[in-house]
Amino acid sequence: MVPISFEYESSICEIKTMENSLLAVGMIKEIGEDYIKISEKNNNSLQLIKCGTKVKINIISSKYGFRALSGEVFTSTRKEMKVVNILELADHDRRNFFRVDVDLDASIILDESNFSEKIPVTIKDMSLCGLRLEVKYDIAIGSTIMVELVLKGKALCYPCRIIRLINRDDGNLSQYGCEFLFNKYDDRDSLWSYLFKKQSEQLRKKRQVKI
Repeated sequence: MVPISFEYESSICEIKTMENSLLAVGMIKEIGEDYIKISEKNNNSLQLIKCGTKVKINIISSKYGFRALSGEVFTSTRKEMKVVNILELADHDRRNFFRVDVDLDASIILDESNFSEKIPVTIKDMSLCGLRLEVKYDIAIGSTIMVELVLKGKALCYPCRIIRLINRDDGNLSQYGCEFLFNKYDDRDSLWSYLFKKQSEQLRKKRQVKI
C-alpha cells in the first residue's frame, strides 16, 4: 500500500536522485495501491530514467503539506513515469524541497519593539520551507523577522525565524538561513508557484547545456 493518500493526486512534485540531484518536475497523476504515476506539467517533459533506478519524490500540496518518498522507476517516458516500491522518507531535509537559486532584492523588518526600519537584503535562494538571505547587519539567531519581497509583480510579506548564520565575509556581509513561519492567512500559493516556475526554468537550462 502506497503510504500517501489519493488526495495528493494533482499535486506538484520533484523527482531527484538518491543524492538529491534534480531530475524532473512534474505532477502526481495517479496514486494506486502499489504505485505512483507522475506526468509532465506545463509541457515540461520528464527526463528518461532507466527502469529500476531508485529515486526520491518530493511532493507539495497547499492543503496537505509536504511528503518525501522513495521508490523505483518501473516505466519512464517523456510524458509519464511510473514508480513502484514506494516508501516514506524522514523529512529532516525538508528545507531542500524545491530549493532554487535566486538573486532577489527584498527588505526585512526586525521584530523589535523600538525598531521598525526596513533593512535591505538580497535573497540568495528559497525553498518551500525557508530562504537564505544576505544582509549587512547582525541579526541574533532565533530572531523573528518579516521578509517583504515582490514576486511576479505582487508584493508579499512573510514571517520568518533566523535559524543559523551561514557565512560572514570581510565586508561584514552576513548570510543567514531562515525558516518560514506561515499562518493560515499567508499567500503560500504565490510563493510555491514562483518556485515551481523558477525550478522548471533552471532544469530546462540545465538540459540545454547538456545538449
